[in-house]
Amino acid sequence: RHPHAAGTAKKEGHTAVKMEQMENGCLKIWLDEPDMREMGLRFEDMDYRNAATREAITRLLETAREETGFEAPDGLLVEVLPLDKGCLILMTPNAGNSAWCAPAAPLCMQ
Repeated sequence: RHPHAAGTAKKEGHTAVKMEQMENGCLKIWLDEPDMREMGLRFEDMDYRNAATREAITRLLETAREETGFEAPDGLLVEVLPLDKGCLILMTPNAGNSAWCAPAAPLCMQ
């Protein structure tokens, strides 16, 4: 697949998760309400200290790697923004710099 590919990850018993790798290396993932329910997520509870959030991010990263070739070997900043009936997850690689990982970014993974 092209390194900046948009993809749709098929899941058992549900439609799909939409993913797009941008030219700057970031990855956008759109989750709708059924996606979030299936993953046990609620926007209000999304925090990397939450087991359901960690599991969902790990699964999404695995799918992104397979679908788009997305890699983040030097760290990753994960931002989650609310959308009407879902959320947008923005994953930024090379966020290993501690300046990116402030307490205000609870989903930051290193």
